[in-house]
Amino acid sequence: WVDVVAMDIKLPTSTGQESFWNEHKEFLHEAAKKEVFIKIVVTADTAKDEFERAVGLIAEESSDITLCLQPEHQGLLDGALLTCLEFQRLACLRLNDVRIIPQVHKLIAVP
Repeated sequence: WVDVVAMDIKLPTSTGQESFWNEHKEFLHEAAKKEVFIKIVVTADTAKDEFERAVGLIAEESSDITLCLQPEHQGLLDGALLTCLEFQRLACLRLNDVRIIPQVHKLIAVP
């Protein structure tokens, strides 16, 4: 019943919540049985080590999974976009397709 899975990986420094590494790994393993892409929201404060851990988790499953980095909308001008550019460069060392896309729902004022 599912053709494409859009998965979010929530990084603790971006969300202020606990980490869900095991849950992300288990979900990705199942999602990878279909077409999957992953989104990660990046703030200016997103920890590099957390991001690298997420990239490692993705690369362990497949380096062909698309990763979309989304600069946090409110922090766009406060460094989130620059952090995305740095993280994109790092992720491209392990993944074949790393994109930066806006949080469109925020741009069009959808909660």
